[in-house]
Amino acid sequence: MRISAEEDSYRREAELVLPYKGQTLSTAFRADLICYESVIVELKAIAAIGGIEIAQVLNTLTVAKFEVGLLLSFATLSLDYRRLAHTH
Repeated sequence: MRISAEEDSYRREAELVLPYKGQTLSTAFRADLICYESVIVELKAIAAIGGIEIAQVLNTLTVAKFEVGLLLSFATLSLDYRRLAHTH
Protein backbone atom coordinates (compact mmCIF):
# COMPACT_ATOMS: atom_id res chain seq x y z
CA MET A 1 0.00 0.00 0.00
CA ARG A 2 1.30 3.42 -0.88
CA ILE A 3 -0.02 6.40 1.02
CA SER A 4 -0.23 9.67 -0.85
CA ALA A 5 0.41 12.80 1.20
CA GLU A 6 -1.51 14.89 -1.31
CA GLU A 7 -4.77 13.00 -0.93
CA ASP A 8 -6.96 12.56 2.11
CA SER A 9 -5.95 8.90 2.16
CA TYR A 10 -4.94 8.68 5.81
CA ARG A 11 -5.52 10.12 9.27
CA ARG A 12 -2.76 10.39 11.88
CA GLU A 13 -3.49 9.85 15.58
CA ALA A 14 -7.04 9.00 14.59
CA GLU A 15 -9.43 8.92 17.52
CA LEU A 16 -11.76 5.92 17.74
CA VAL A 17 -14.87 5.96 19.89
CA LEU A 18 -15.20 3.00 22.24
CA PRO A 19 -18.73 1.66 22.64
CA TYR A 20 -19.53 -0.53 25.65
CA LYS A 21 -22.94 -1.98 26.44
CA GLY A 22 -24.74 0.58 24.30
CA GLN A 23 -22.87 3.60 25.67
CA THR A 24 -19.79 5.47 24.54
CA LEU A 25 -16.86 5.41 26.95
CA SER A 26 -15.38 8.76 27.92
CA THR A 27 -11.91 7.52 26.95
CA ALA A 28 -11.15 7.23 23.24
CA PHE A 29 -8.45 5.12 21.60
CA ARG A 30 -6.00 6.67 19.17
CA ALA A 31 -4.75 4.63 16.24
CA ASP A 32 -1.36 5.70 14.86
CA LEU A 33 -2.76 5.75 11.31
CA ILE A 34 -6.00 4.90 9.59
CA CYS A 35 -5.52 4.49 5.84
CA TYR A 36 -8.31 4.75 3.31
CA GLU A 37 -10.82 4.45 6.17
CA SER A 38 -10.28 0.69 6.11
CA VAL A 39 -6.78 -0.20 7.40
CA ILE A 40 -5.42 0.45 10.90
CA VAL A 41 -1.64 0.88 11.11
CA GLU A 42 0.15 0.69 14.46
CA LEU A 43 3.78 1.84 14.62
CA LYS A 44 6.16 0.46 17.23
CA ALA A 45 9.85 0.64 18.11
CA ILE A 46 10.29 -2.70 19.85
CA ALA A 47 12.83 -5.51 19.45
CA ALA A 48 10.21 -8.15 18.66
CA ILE A 49 6.51 -8.10 17.94
CA GLY A 50 4.72 -10.18 20.55
CA GLY A 51 1.31 -11.29 21.64
CA ILE A 52 0.48 -8.06 23.46
CA GLU A 53 1.05 -5.92 20.37
CA ILE A 54 -0.91 -8.34 18.17
CA ALA A 55 -3.79 -8.39 20.66
CA GLN A 56 -3.85 -4.58 20.71
CA VAL A 57 -4.28 -4.40 16.94
CA LEU A 58 -6.91 -7.17 16.89
CA ASN A 59 -8.87 -5.40 19.63
CA THR A 60 -8.66 -2.14 17.72
CA LEU A 61 -9.94 -3.85 14.58
CA THR A 62 -12.88 -5.19 16.56
CA VAL A 63 -13.80 -1.81 18.05
CA ALA A 64 -13.38 0.05 14.75
CA LYS A 65 -15.14 -2.70 12.77
CA PHE A 66 -12.22 -2.82 10.33
CA GLU A 67 -10.91 -6.05 8.81
CA VAL A 68 -7.22 -5.31 8.13
CA GLY A 69 -4.45 -4.07 10.38
CA LEU A 70 -0.72 -3.59 9.92
CA LEU A 71 1.68 -3.75 12.85
CA LEU A 72 5.10 -2.27 12.04
CA SER A 73 8.22 -2.24 14.21
CA PHE A 74 11.22 -0.13 13.28
CA ALA A 75 13.57 -1.13 16.13
CA THR A 76 15.62 -3.72 14.23
CA LEU A 77 17.91 -3.53 11.21
CA SER A 78 15.11 -4.74 8.96
CA LEU A 79 11.44 -3.88 9.23
CA ASP A 80 9.43 -6.34 11.32
CA TYR A 81 5.76 -6.39 10.42
CA ARG A 82 2.56 -8.38 10.72
CA ARG A 83 -0.54 -8.15 8.58
CA LEU A 84 -3.56 -8.98 10.71
CA ALA A 85 -7.09 -9.75 9.58
CA HIS A 86 -10.28 -9.83 11.61
CA THR A 87 -13.68 -10.79 10.25
CA HIS A 88 -16.80 -9.69 12.05
